[in-house]
Amino acid sequence: WINENMPPPANGALFVEGGNLYLSGVLKGELSAGSNRDVVITDNITYSRDPRVNPNSPDKLGIIAEKDVIVSKNAPYNLEVDASIMAMGESFIVENWWSGLKGTLAVYGGIIQDERGPVGTFDSSTNQKVSGYTKNYRYDSRLATSPPPYFPVTGDYVTLSWEEE
Repeated sequence: WINENMPPPANGALFVEGGNLYLSGVLKGELSAGSNRDVVITDNITYSRDPRVNPNSPDKLGIIAEKDVIVSKNAPYNLEVDASIMAMGESFIVENWWSGLKGTLAVYGGIIQDERGPVGTFDSSTNQKVSGYTKNYRYDSRLATSPPPYFPVTGDYVTLSWEEE
């Protein structure tokens, strides 16, 4: 489908085989969406009921790519992605991160990746962003005990680092 608004499947799982999955929009409900190739984020992905405002929000999204999760070079200047993101191939990355300035990439959820993918560059001598997005990543603690349907979990959690603003 192209540019289809659709309710989440009854079982809460959407999987594309043999092609990339392009995602954007507002989610009402629970969904795990994936592809055996890349998942490309083309625009904002937000929840219908924001859990930062309503802690009882039932909206949850898992994004799973057997390759990479890529933010499209045509994504908006400021981008919000509400989801737990899993890039099984290598990285969560911004396409053409080295070219042009963007605003803020806000992720509310989590990021699971083999290698940290670039979303922009920063000049440490001038404290200035050179290209891409500024990161604003916040963990959605609901995901530790209640992940999206069919989202891979281990049952074991170890905090490697934690930072509060």
